[in-house]
Formats: sequence, structure tokens, C-alpha cells
Amino acid sequence: MSAPLIEIRGVVKTFQLEDVEVHALRGVSLAVERGEFVAIMGASGSGKSTLMNILGCLDRPTRGTYRLGGVPVSDMTPDQRAALRNRGARQVEAAMAFRLPMTTTAEEMVLRARQALLQRPELWADGTADGAAAGDRACRERHCPVSAGQVWIGDTGVDAPPGAAAPRLYSVKAFVIDEGEATVAAYARCVAAGACPEVNAADAFCRELVKGDATLPQPCVSFTAAQAYCKWDGGRLPTEAEWMRAARGHRADVFPWGTTLESGGDPLRGNFGEKPSSGYPNYAVVPETAAWPADGYRGLAPPCSFPAGRSPFGVCDLAGNLSEWVVSDADGTVVVLGSSWLDGERGALHLGLRYVLPALPPAMAQGGSSSALIGFRCVR
Repeated sequence: MSAPLIEIRGVVKTFQLEDVEVHALRGVSLAVERGEFVAIMGASGSGKSTLMNILGCLDRPTRGTYRLGGVPVSDMTPDQRAALRNRGARQVEAAMAFRLPMTTTAEEMVLRARQALLQRPELWADGTADGAAAGDRACRERHCPVSAGQVWIGDTGVDAPPGAAAPRLYSVKAFVIDEGEATVAAYARCVAAGACPEVNAADAFCRELVKGDATLPQPCVSFTAAQAYCKWDGGRLPTEAEWMRAARGHRADVFPWGTTLESGGDPLRGNFGEKPSSGYPNYAVVPETAAWPADGYRGLAPPCSFPAGRSPFGVCDLAGNLSEWVVSDADGTVVVLGSSWLDGERGALHLGLRYVLPALPPAMAQGGSSSALIGFRCVR
């Protein structure tokens, strides 16, 4: 197990003011893990600034030990501390600049924390880096291994909609996730085996979406039916943290492929909403005059049709095609993540958006009803 990023033990700091000895810190001990965010609170004069100066390698304790990234700092010379500060104490310096008045409300604290994090994304990536990069895109036989590590859940975009959940850090164990969403053909095999319920044949638009094409992802399956399929297939539905880990790795990107939606000449990243002239007129949400590219599909697209939209682990269609059923890490309730073939504006494509009650209809949140916008994939 790696050493904490910051570790102090029994730190004492005293100052001599003429004949008076001032005890600024009395036996402080603290450990901060990589990727963890900690608030140091206290009244004026309680020693916060003194502690931050020590953590930032600007000063050293009178007694006690301090290790930064496993490196002992307490007995370093000023020049050695300056060199270490230039190499590795940037995280602490950033924290020193983020102070809150005692009158700040909880809502203001969340907003300021989000703004502070977004201003220095390289610090969170440094703190949670674990090698999720192009080398991890080793999907085999339509399954993608995802390494153990940390993941940010929540909307990290500067244009996050009001009320979006603030970023929070989770840890997950290694798992394997389906490369694409479960297809019509795969779900039909589960139905034939008697392990899955039939898709609602009375829904005319569900039939229109797949048009007899068994290679398309399967919409119109309830949460309960998706659970049954994954169990039949030797897996289960992913948790919210697992799905997000597969989508963004250790990073805090807004989209599976990065932070920008599209630039001129970029390849299309996914199957998103269409204009009336290129999509289903009654379901087209993009204005005809909008600067929004057509992706070539009125509704659903075959899985993995947009290689440029793959995630750091090589997983397809985590934005676009179908939103997906997942399970809340907090309480096991139903959550829907990801955007769909109907979404036609940047904000709707954010990875951090999640749908639970009351945004989901009660019958859907209880696992009993389905949607033409929601599909699923499994993990093992």
C-alpha cells in the first residue's frame, strides 16, 4: 500500500515572542491520502496558517515528523524544502489559497469547492493517477478489463447545470465490463432461454427503433429485466462508480473521450440527437438551423460505430445511443447514467448527469417499466 500523500505525527510549533513562548501547534497528527480533499477548520488564531505553512514546506515544526509523499521533510534545510516545494508541494499551495469565511453556507461551499477543483484539474489527476490510458484499451471478445482505482462521480464541467451533484471520489475494485450495450440478438437469446421477459411488443416506437435489426442495442427493457439478463449472462449490472470508472478512468473529464465535444474536422464521437430533416420528426430536439452535425442514424446505431468516442478503457457508447441502468453505490437504488440518441445539446451529454427519483417516473425507478431511451450493459 502506498504512503499517504501527507503524513504528520505529533507536530509541535512554538514561537518565542520576547519572554513569551507561543504554542501555535500542540501535537498535531494528520494523514491525507492521494486524491482526498480535507478541510482544516478553526477559529482565528487556532494554528491553521501555521499548519499550512508547514505542510507547504514554507516552515518546519519545532518537534514531530512530516512526510510528503513518503519523503521526510521535518529535518530538511530551507534549500531542500524549497526544492521539494517546487517538485511536489503544489497540492498544498493550492489548498492554502482556498479559504472560506465562517459565515459561508453549505451551498456556497459546494459551489466554491467545485470552482476550486475545476481551476486545477491536473491536481486531481495527479492525485488519482493509476495508468488508465491508451495502453489499457485491451478489449477482447467484446469485454473490456477495468483496473482497480479511484473515480470521480459527479458533473465536473464548468457548464454543469444547476443542482448537478458536486464531484465526489470513490474507489472500485478491478472488473470487466461489456464493450458495448446488450444487443437485440443477445437479449432474444435470454428470452428464448426463459431467463428474461419479453420486450413490450405493444410499444410501436420500440419496434420502430430496432426495425428488425438484431445488431442494434436493445431499448425498452426495464431495470429488473436488465438484471435478469446480466444474471443469465454470468454477470450483473454495474454500480454507478464502476460505470463511471469505465467511462472516465481516474480523470475527471466531462465526456468519455475528454473535455471537448467537437472541433471543426473532428470525427463524430457518438450517436446523438438529430434535426427533423435527419431524424424522427416527432423526436428531433435539435433545431434545423443549429450547428450540430448529423451522425447518419435516425435513431439507434450499431454498437461501437464511433471509435473516436471510446473511453480510456476502450468502452463504447457511454455517451450516446442509449442511456443505461446502473445501481447506486450508496443505497442500491435505480440510477440512469449516460446520454442517448435523443440528446442534442452539450449539457445533456455530460457524464456526471444522473437520473433518479423524482426525475425518473416511480414505476421506472422501482424497476418495473422501460424506456426507448434506456438500455444496459453488464459487468463481471
